Amino acid sequence: MLQSPFFELLAGMAVCLMAIGLTWPRMQATQPRLSDPQFRARSLGATRVFDDFARMAMTRSAESSAQNMRFERQLKQANWYWALGEIAAPARNAPFWNLETLWTEKLVGALVGGAFGFFAGFFLLAWALQAHGALALGAAAGFAGAMAYIGYTGPDASLALAAGRRQKQISLEMGFRLPELRSDVLSGRTVVAAIREMAKRPGGPFVEELRRVSVALDILKDESAALHLLLDRNHGHELLAEFVNQMQMAITHGNEVNRVLNVLTNTAQQRLLNTINAQGRRNAQEMGRPLAMGSILILALLVMLPAALGIGDLLN
Repeated sequence: MLQSPFFELLAGMAVCLMAIGLTWPRMQATQPRLSDPQFRARSLGATRVFDDFARMAMTRSAESSAQNMRFERQLKQANWYWALGEIAAPARNAPFWNLETLWTEKLVGALVGGAFGFFAGFFLLAWALQAHGALALGAAAGFAGAMAYIGYTGPDASLALAAGRRQKQISLEMGFRLPELRSDVLSGRTVVAAIREMAKRPGGPFVEELRRVSVALDILKDESAALHLLLDRNHGHELLAEFVNQMQMAITHGNEVNRVLNVLTNTAQQRLLNTINAQGRRNAQEMGRPLAMGSILILALLVMLPAALGIGDLLN
């Protein structure tokens, strides 16, 4: 009776609960910002079950580490970052929007993934493979660790993917937005007026960034500081950094704006053309893959199958 999988599962759960109770961090019972929608992750919802994980996440998010700096930079690059003082999140469908909610999703994902992995692994081994005792518990614990790791690193991967995708979109949009900006400057507008005019038009992520610059111009009354917001929100974007540097030089030192915009336009359009050509090659490869697989299948049916049948007749 004591060797049944049910009692083995209860014993494993008891050991896990004891370990959690001994290692669970002791934190403050209250957290004023926990009820604020800006600091409450989507996975928490209205329940208070995972509030301790939220407090742990806030503690981790307050650490000045290279990892947190990278997360914050990627949140801005993906346009998910909900800064203090903003009324609403810039992207309503974002799974998280600051370091607090990111760490909450990571910790809750590890808990849910680990629990699912433990129960799924245990029941699979105990009932499907008829494994009991230490073997079942050990394998279930290993499976739980793997699923917890996937749940813990899942938000990192989705954030990096979203940041990279948006930075690529900015590069592509600059290929056909910079010619418009150049035309506005050639028509007699100043650089600042041309940026304001571009910000009024519908567009993608590059125009969204120019709208932020336009708002910063109204508040800060400083062209260089407003343009620097592009660098702060899009760290590592070479073409955008070149655009900001050249525009600042044109505003502060009176460099020839038309020549600068011509160079930037040619560079952006060349990158756009290279991206289109690379995507065309990838599409051609995807189109040719079914044909290649079909050719291999036909070759196998016409050559290998008769050969196999002939060898079978010889052996018989």
